[in-house]
Amino acid sequence: MNQKRPHAAERWHPPYASEETPTFTSPLEGLSEGLSWLARACLLAVLIAAPWVFGGVRFEQQVWLYAGVLCALAMWIVSLLLLPGELRMGRVVIPTLILPLAGALLLGAVQLIPGLPHKLPRLENYAVDAKPAGDEGDSLGRLAPPLGRALASRSQFSIFPAATRVELTRLTVGIAAFLAGLALFTNANTQRLLLGALTANGVCLTVFGIVQKLSWNGKLFWSVPLTQGGQPFASFVNRNNAAGFLNLCLAAAIGYLVLTVWQEHSSDDAAERPQRRPLVPAYYLAALACVAIMTGVCASVSRGGILSGALAGLAVVLLLSVRRVVRVAAWSAGAGLLLCAGLMTWLGLTNGLMERFDETISSSARWDNWQDAWRAVCDFPILGTGFGTYRYAYQPYQTKPVKLWFYNADNHYVEGLTEGGAIGIALVGLCLLLMIRVVWVLVRRGTRHGSDSLAYVALFAVISQLVHAGLDFGISMPSNLLTFAVLCGLLVGEAARKGVSIRPPLSVSLPVWQPALVVGLISVVLIANGWLGIEEVARAGVCRAARYSVPRLTTTDAMNEAQLERQIQRLTEAVRQRPGDAEAQHILGELWVYRYRLQSYLDWKQRSEEAPEAVRIANWTATGLPVLHRYANDAFRDAQFQTIQELRTQSLILENLGHARSHLLAAQAGCPLITHTDLHLAALAFLGEDNPSGIYFVRRTAALAPVDEDQLFAAGLLADQASRGDLSELYWRRSLANGNRHQSEIYDYLLHNLPLSDIVDRILPRTPGAILDLARTKFSEETHTVERDLLIARAQSLLESEPQRFSEAERLFWSGVSARLSGQNDSAVALLTQAVDLNPNMAEWRLELAQCYRAAGRFDDALDQVEIGQSIAIDPAPFKALRAELVHEKYARPTPRSASKDGKTDRPDRVQSEDTPIRSNSPEPQP
Repeated sequence: MNQKRPHAAERWHPPYASEETPTFTSPLEGLSEGLSWLARACLLAVLIAAPWVFGGVRFEQQVWLYAGVLCALAMWIVSLLLLPGELRMGRVVIPTLILPLAGALLLGAVQLIPGLPHKLPRLENYAVDAKPAGDEGDSLGRLAPPLGRALASRSQFSIFPAATRVELTRLTVGIAAFLAGLALFTNANTQRLLLGALTANGVCLTVFGIVQKLSWNGKLFWSVPLTQGGQPFASFVNRNNAAGFLNLCLAAAIGYLVLTVWQEHSSDDAAERPQRRPLVPAYYLAALACVAIMTGVCASVSRGGILSGALAGLAVVLLLSVRRVVRVAAWSAGAGLLLCAGLMTWLGLTNGLMERFDETISSSARWDNWQDAWRAVCDFPILGTGFGTYRYAYQPYQTKPVKLWFYNADNHYVEGLTEGGAIGIALVGLCLLLMIRVVWVLVRRGTRHGSDSLAYVALFAVISQLVHAGLDFGISMPSNLLTFAVLCGLLVGEAARKGVSIRPPLSVSLPVWQPALVVGLISVVLIANGWLGIEEVARAGVCRAARYSVPRLTTTDAMNEAQLERQIQRLTEAVRQRPGDAEAQHILGELWVYRYRLQSYLDWKQRSEEAPEAVRIANWTATGLPVLHRYANDAFRDAQFQTIQELRTQSLILENLGHARSHLLAAQAGCPLITHTDLHLAALAFLGEDNPSGIYFVRRTAALAPVDEDQLFAAGLLADQASRGDLSELYWRRSLANGNRHQSEIYDYLLHNLPLSDIVDRILPRTPGAILDLARTKFSEETHTVERDLLIARAQSLLESEPQRFSEAERLFWSGVSARLSGQNDSAVALLTQAVDLNPNMAEWRLELAQCYRAAGRFDDALDQVEIGQSIAIDPAPFKALRAELVHEKYARPTPRSASKDGKTDRPDRVQSEDTPIRSNSPEPQP
């Protein structure tokens, strides 16, 4: 039975909220409206400025951006209080979305409450009891034994509370921006202002980004160097973040375009369609703005940004075809794409875009990282590891070496699950469902008072950000977060106020008693918590600035003594303000270590200059902490305890290394999973323990960095000095399995202490690559034929005895390498060619094949392999070097020439070819 349609007087029309030109009956109402406009101006200033200050990535910028949002919300609360009680009702909406957002804040608070882990039943699954060291070889992919006890004894659920506090501040300000957007943009005029401002900002960012890209000199704004690296576009260090922000601007531009095309109707009949306006200049400007911003997204060459924008655009076109006419949708989409493609072609940017999509997609590293994160989730399933801790949470679970430090997961759903556990991802899912419900309400029910245009804004913004969140971390950038939060507030408010003809559903708005009082209390709590958080962010900014000003402490000229003292004083003041900052504590500890090394070196150098015959030349490496560790452990083995005590009381050690140890221990207490700290603590174990071996810290080092070849090598060295040969062999085997940077040092040491057969059986990884690398690095000379043949035979035996471990391409490749080492170059070429044909994306294989072609004198074939390998290699440097050598050898060799009358051979001084248009005497080919 059909329900009776509610009378117009019974429909829910909040007073004053939908009026275009309000009239004021008292000075307080005028003052209230003035404060509201001041709040809008403050919020718009934040949204416009945020992307231009590198997206707000620096803490120093976040302080001002966050303060602006909180001030805007505070001014709106004051303006609300100035209104008479009967008018406040129309200004207030309590969105249902506030419930999961408040739940996220509560979850972060639980992660930070001191002592709570010891008062609740155990919520984590990792093993607490330490296991024997022999079991460490099987610990890849799970939390290794030394770490469980340290994590179980922590006083807070977050593994890095200082980082969690900063992330909670970001979340708090994001919620404040959501409420401000909901409250301040309640009618068509203010909504048009917001959409127009975001559209203009997007166009300006696009123009600037393209101009900067076409005149790129390696610096943002042509003056700011990229000290931390990056792939920038416009004012963003990361092009993916730029594309995410431009997609938000494109959503606003689409809404602004719809506003200029379709006229709002004033009838109460929700079924009435808006009428099309006569085309005015604003229409053409809005259309050009959409095309310009689309061009900016494409020019950023962010695959995630382009994909998310394309899917969102497709959804908008489908909606347009349903709600208008198919022809309008087709013409709109086709014209926009053609103009965008034409603009990209005219600017010469299409080649870069095509090359970006032709690149081998490096999704394997992300996928491996997400698998590592999943293993962390299994150990921290309920509450997660703590907001903002992803960069340390996944590392102990790595199983494959990756030359990247994933500060974020490049997937907000994986990151939310890791940092917030099951509760966190459930809250994220609830937020998404409620926003999808808001989009549905706007699309299905609302066309009056501008809600038609906002339906397109909602569809594009929500879909683009949901897709992009699965491919990147852009929404965590302050510029993107605040803009999206304000747009979500606008959309939720529109769905609650004007999207329906009766009271909004519970999935959009909550019917509460005294809504003005409730929203006032919520806002006051957010503002108070936000201001406390801003203080935390400011302190974090001081610590980060101090950390980033410290250069790499690897040489004697990294800093002089005066600079070193200033840096120590600066970081000491920073950690005094923020003692829980584990990263700052770690760097301060390293500065004290460097101070000891520099003073020791300078003293040694002075004594060597005064008495060169009695004192050998100063050696920087000999001032390192491993030397102290070896000295102390040698004395301990010989029961020379007095020697260890004298070592502890040396003035340089007392003045420097005691401070270093205390700060390193503070770093470990601030974040039990922080890396690189335990190596120093292991070497300094003689300062605080009777046994100077430091094996506990050595084992922690290997557990925290299970696939880091550098730390595993150092851990093996310290274990060997502490007479733990079992651990040193284990760690060196892992180091060799994950890279070859230290293979020469490991092989040199092992070959002096073990027979070759024992090295192969006990230490070398059971892979043909490791065995053959030893053959060609240490036994390539003719005098080592026996050893080389032994290693080749072992590699071939491994390939034959375990065929299930290797694919056909891998078997062919290693067989080809074996043939090359055996001197069978023709056979090697045939095997390697088959391997490359089966797996053409292996750059290293092409490099090996090019070397075989080079040995056979087939330079053209070698150059072909080098050219292909250089285009797909992550590190093209070896290919560039080989290309230079090949070009030199190819044209430097004497070739038969036509004889002249005097019998001599004619040779040109300089040879150029179409393949290599360079000068033959050039040290490296130049285009």
